[in-house]
Amino acid sequence: MTMKKLFTLTLILFSFHSFSQYEDKKKGVEFMNRAQHKLQNKDTIGAIYDYTNAIDSFNDKNDKDLILVYHWRGSLKAGLKDYRGSIQDFSKAIEIAPNFVFSYIRLAEIQIELKDYSGAISNLTKLFDNYQGTEFMDKYKAYVLRAQAKFLNADYRGSILDVNICIENTPKEGFLYYFRGTSEIYIGNKELGCIDLSKAGELGYSKAYKTIKEFCN
Repeated sequence: MTMKKLFTLTLILFSFHSFSQYEDKKKGVEFMNRAQHKLQNKDTIGAIYDYTNAIDSFNDKNDKDLILVYHWRGSLKAGLKDYRGSIQDFSKAIEIAPNFVFSYIRLAEIQIELKDYSGAISNLTKLFDNYQGTEFMDKYKAYVLRAQAKFLNADYRGSILDVNICIENTPKEGFLYYFRGTSEIYIGNKELGCIDLSKAGELGYSKAYKTIKEFCN
């Protein structure tokens, strides 16, 4: 076979492969659209099924277009209490896009629900290591969740550090002062803790006054 014929054959095979990939991807997008339509009709199981078909339609399971599919399917599974299935989907979305904030957050919420506090802390720390954006509010909920996970894991000092970052950027959120104040009390800093609880009450977080009665009088 001459070089010219070999080159022509290679082009034909490449074109066929590209067309095949295009058709598979097109079919996947159709399944995504069907899933969205089923969601509008509150057919959660049907939507999960179509998202699964969408994933199966892609030759490349790491295709960037699948990030949201894994995320959406994971969210639907979580709503059905299929936590382990949702963890797999959120983890896959993160594998494809290591700075996709939303999947880290949903994964951490489920890990906290399952009392896997160390897993949630590790997961969110990985987010902060990988995230390249500059907008704090993109990471705000992740800091709050990591503070919560540290608190529930009895790492009160670590929780305070994360809450401090949130307060620096959003100083009008009463629950943050409540969170920090309770942590301060737990590590023996009653005076600082009670000041924070008072601030939480000033900002409308009513639960603070019950805790003040318990710890600050």
